[in-house]
Amino acid sequence: MNVNYYHYTPEIRLKEIIESGQINLATASITQKNEKACSWVSTSEDFEKTAIKMTNVGTGNEYDQSSISTVKSTTQGLRLMTFEEQVDTYGCARIQVKPIGLNTWGKLKYLAKMNMLRANEMEQAGLNLGASPKEWFGSLSPIKKENWIKIEIYRDGVWVAYKETPKEDIEMGLKYVSVILPCKTQMTLLVFNKEEYEQILLASEENHKNNIDASNICSMWVESDINHDASVNDFKQKGALTEEQYNKLIKPRYEAKQKILQSQG
Repeated sequence: MNVNYYHYTPEIRLKEIIESGQINLATASITQKNEKACSWVSTSEDFEKTAIKMTNVGTGNEYDQSSISTVKSTTQGLRLMTFEEQVDTYGCARIQVKPIGLNTWGKLKYLAKMNMLRANEMEQAGLNLGASPKEWFGSLSPIKKENWIKIEIYRDGVWVAYKETPKEDIEMGLKYVSVILPCKTQMTLLVFNKEEYEQILLASEENHKNNIDASNICSMWVESDINHDASVNDFKQKGALTEEQYNKLIKPRYEAKQKILQSQG
C-alpha cells in the first residue's frame, strides 16, 4: 500500500510557507524547557483533524489546537471549528512531502523530549476528534522545499493542484481579482493591468470614505490570485462598487472573458 505524507495548513498560510521555502517547526506547541519543536505531517488522505482551528465563541479569535496549554483549558468559551467553517474562513491546503527524516508519533514524542503527560493528553484529544496517532509523523528539522512533492488546495469537496501566479504576470503588474457579480450568487476571477486595477481600487476607496449605502452596492471584489482563493469573509471587508462603477470597470472585462470561454466551448 502506497503511503503519502501531507502537511495540512490553512490556505491563508500557504503563500508564506512557499515564500519561506520550508515547513517550519511548530514552536507554539512547546511546553517544556528542553523540548524540541517538530514539523508535522499526516498520512490522512482526507484532512488531519488535529489541524482544525479552535475559535473563541465570545471574541471570534482563533487558535491552533497545539497552542492550548492543556486539553482541560479549552472549556472557557473555546470550541472546535467544523471542517466546513475552516474551509469557508481560512481555506485548507496541504503539501505532500517525501518520507525523508520523518519519525512516527511513537518515536517522536521521545526524540523531542516531550512531557509524557502532555503527549498523552495530545494523543487522547486527537482520538476524541476521530484522528489516529498512527497517522502522525514529524521531523525535528524544517522540511525544505526540495523535499516537497506537490501542493494542493481544497475546492468544492476535492483536493486540486495549487497553481502559483506566473512570474511573467507578476513582472507585468497584472492583478487577479475575485468579483461577486451583481446577481450575488456567482463569483468570477478576472485579470486587470496595473492602471485598470488602480481605477477599481480608487473607486472602492471613495465609496468607503463616503459610507456608500448598502442598497447602492452592485458588486464586491477582493484581490486574489490565479487560484481564485478568496473567501466570503474577505468580501465583508474589501471593495464595494456601485452599478455605474461596475458597468464601467468590471462588466467589459467580464463580458470579454465570457466570449473567450464561449469560443473555446
